[in-house]
Amino acid sequence: MAYVLDATAIRSGMTFAGDEWFTTSSVINEVRLGRQGRNLEILQETAIKVMEPDDDSMKEVEGTARSTGDFESLSKTDMEVLALALHLKATLISDDYSVQNVASVLKIPYKTDMAGIREIIIWTYRCKGCGKYYEKKQPDCPICGSEIRRTKKKSRTNV
Repeated sequence: MAYVLDATAIRSGMTFAGDEWFTTSSVINEVRLGRQGRNLEILQETAIKVMEPDDDSMKEVEGTARSTGDFESLSKTDMEVLALALHLKATLISDDYSVQNVASVLKIPYKTDMAGIREIIIWTYRCKGCGKYYEKKQPDCPICGSEIRRTKKKSRTNV
């Protein structure tokens, strides 16, 4: 079975044996800075293959992340990991809720050490002051100048 790992999966110290393990160079660069950095070279030589996602998968992930409202909370690395899992038809290992939300919409299987998401969320933005809703993130409300916050627009529980 093929798995795609995000940075938290590599940092967790899990054992990488018996399956195919993939990640992106962005994840490698993130992990290299942490405590697991010294073990990273051994993992790359023995267990983890580094690949980059294709452009079509990146575009599909970005479009889905925009449609769910998760785009603002996903890093480029998060989107690359999602796109690689989509491209390889692999299971994603991530504890990130926004990553799991987009993975669920894209029908990418995922595993997590935590509870995982219980519902798929579509996000919108709402003014803290006047309550007006916006489809896209705004620096502040053009009507009253208050802070705009991300809020649940709708959800489905069939994850």
